[in-house]
Amino acid sequence: QLLKPALLELPRSGCLNVHASLLPRHRGASPVAAALLAGDSRAGISFMAMDRGLDTGPVYTAVALDIAPGETAEELELRLGLLAARHIVDVIWAVAREGLRAKPQATEGATYAARLSKEDGELDWRCSASCLERQIRAYMPWPRSFTSIPGSKGARRIQVTMAQLADPGPCSAVPGTVVKAGSDGLVVACGQGFLRLVDIIPEGRSQMPVSAFLRGTPIAAGTHLGRQGDQSEIN
Repeated sequence: QLLKPALLELPRSGCLNVHASLLPRHRGASPVAAALLAGDSRAGISFMAMDRGLDTGPVYTAVALDIAPGETAEELELRLGLLAARHIVDVIWAVAREGLRAKPQATEGATYAARLSKEDGELDWRCSASCLERQIRAYMPWPRSFTSIPGSKGARRIQVTMAQLADPGPCSAVPGTVVKAGSDGLVVACGQGFLRLVDIIPEGRSQMPVSAFLRGTPIAAGTHLGRQGDQSEIN
């Protein structure tokens, strides 16, 4: 929510916002997911003075950390919260008692992280495998990434909670096509590369390894996941 000027001017030392990104990168409602989607190597916390814009105010200080390999948004958000907690008292003291002044944000490098919706979680197999792997981590625990599998009673939605890049060897297949199904998961062709689905949540069931799902619901190589009419490649 954007505060009105009358409210922003009430506190003697101004209004302080704790934002989970290294501003001006990833302003907006979903900065943690945005950092993972973009493949950033670092994330952080910015302590900023609020103004009339959306995360556009001057910054008092920022602290950064490295994003761990395979880290999900849930895991990164927890670490960022702990990082903010370790610094916020010192920042408030410096602002209110020591006259710490905020510096304007850089005019270059600003990006915006829009609010997420459930529909954002749909996996577009025309994207690269690395992009989809980042999406799955970025959208955990919400809105979660999903796709659909065909069946005799119609398509069934599955949420994908863990995936890995895969290399099935020489193979040419339309994006969204299952090229391998077995004890180590489902390997799916993407617009560039291949993705191995490791853990999923089938409709009406709990999270499980793909290998356990396949024992009750076999999926043959050549099966196409997702929207059946959407098989052209995109960059």
